Amino acid sequence: MRILYALLLYMFPIIGFAQISLTDFNQNFNSNPKTIIIYFYTDWCGICKIQEKQLYNRPEIMKVLNDQSYFLKINGESKEPIQFLNSQFLVENFSENHSFVRAFFEEKSISYPLWIILDKDLNVLGKYEGLIKIKEFKKLLSQLN
Repeated sequence: MRILYALLLYMFPIIGFAQISLTDFNQNFNSNPKTIIIYFYTDWCGICKIQEKQLYNRPEIMKVLNDQSYFLKINGESKEPIQFLNSQFLVENFSENHSFVRAFFEEKSISYPLWIILDKDLNVLGKYEGLIKIKEFKKLLSQLN
């Protein structure tokens, strides 16, 4: 029983504070527009794993991400088409990065994690590459409100 309890406590931040799916986002955005925070990661990115652990272990940050914005977590090297509102982004064989990533970041060399912040009108408010420390992340979120 103790093992089950410990496992639930360990997993609670991940289960309790999940990002919104693209499908739910696409269905909800027009009726309830708000800031969009897109977090691009890759499966091999060690810094991404550190960033996620830092975020998921901070319920106050995840609450702001989920309550006051649409928080989208997307694999930047996905091999699947991505539907973002009324636009479809396809995989291009000549690039490691998905065309959806390159829609926001045209550089040939992209560092992950990559954060894109859009306002309600889909204007880019900010682009951030690499690890964002928790103190800076909190400051960034406070500026979005």
